[in-house]
Amino acid sequence: MMILCLDSNSNNLRTLKRKTSARFNRDILDEKTENFYLTKDSMKHRIFFVPGSLEKQVQNIIRENIDGKDRDTLRIILCEFIAECRKMKIDWFLELENVLFNRDI
Repeated sequence: MMILCLDSNSNNLRTLKRKTSARFNRDILDEKTENFYLTKDSMKHRIFFVPGSLEKQVQNIIRENIDGKDRDTLRIILCEFIAECRKMKIDWFLELENVLFNRDI
């Protein structure tokens, strides 16, 4: 199984739908929620769209900029971001965790 996470914008979703339809000659995306799709094949690959962009979400939730940061700094910022999302019970983030870690989807 593959998991694909993309920034959510109409262009990313539109491009993904267009290219997969052209490649497979049919719609292969099964929308489960506003942010989450499964492929319609037996593999059930997972596709998750982060609302807006991850950079904007980090900026909005913990007031940090992740652009251009080195790996160690980025890890610290993202750990803080994850903790804050859990504390604030951010819906899309909790859904993303479920998509990433729940084998039974």
